[in-house]
Amino acid sequence: FYKVSTAHQSGYIEFNTFDDRFSAIREYLQAFPHGETALDIFFMLEDGRIDHNLRSEYAGLKIDLDEVLTRIFEKRPIPNQNPLLEIQEALLRLSVGHLDESRISPGLSGTVHQLKGTLQGFYDYSESVWDCFLKTVQVYEILKPLLEQYAYVPMVPLGYRELPNMEILSSGGVGDDYYDKLRDGEEEPEGDGAPLSEEDIERLKELLKDAKVIEPLKKGKKDQGIYLSNMDAMMARTD
Repeated sequence: FYKVSTAHQSGYIEFNTFDDRFSAIREYLQAFPHGETALDIFFMLEDGRIDHNLRSEYAGLKIDLDEVLTRIFEKRPIPNQNPLLEIQEALLRLSVGHLDESRISPGLSGTVHQLKGTLQGFYDYSESVWDCFLKTVQVYEILKPLLEQYAYVPMVPLGYRELPNMEILSSGGVGDDYYDKLRDGEEEPEGDGAPLSEEDIERLKELLKDAKVIEPLKKGKKDQGIYLSNMDAMMARTD
């Protein structure tokens, strides 16, 4: 769990979650009528992109990540009492390939089908946080009927991803003892997961040490960070 969590944190840096469009994306989504849900959707999709890329880049993480997810979802309940929260849970599981549709209420099967269609193959071609933003807008439209019927309830994030640990990222790293633990097999999930290579460990280590200043992601603090007020101008820069 510790290895997967720290690798996910470093993935925000390696795969450019905080590129020059991030602040504008966040501000734009916060302005949606249901901005909190829009941000939850965005973070779910972006976290899914990070995990997908980690699987591709680090062979030693794939088995460990699958095992951590399996353990989490074995104990994580489906919130069937709230249709909006339930469909968001379905989206979360779908984003990591762990959705058991038989556990989702039959009345939401049509929405689940739409979500499956819009996410099919998405992580195979998504290249940036901008792709996750555009996909968030599509998913938001699919969920709009539920958003208009049910009040917002915060999602419970997966333990290893949550919001980035800014103390770890901004302090210059997690310490050399962490990488010693990786080499020695400590803090590893039980199982046959392939260990990270020395090269992979050094790559992750350098990413974390180079992270001196990361913009906070705390969703409730709109006064933090630098924001672009003109979304059209920002979009024109990316064409």
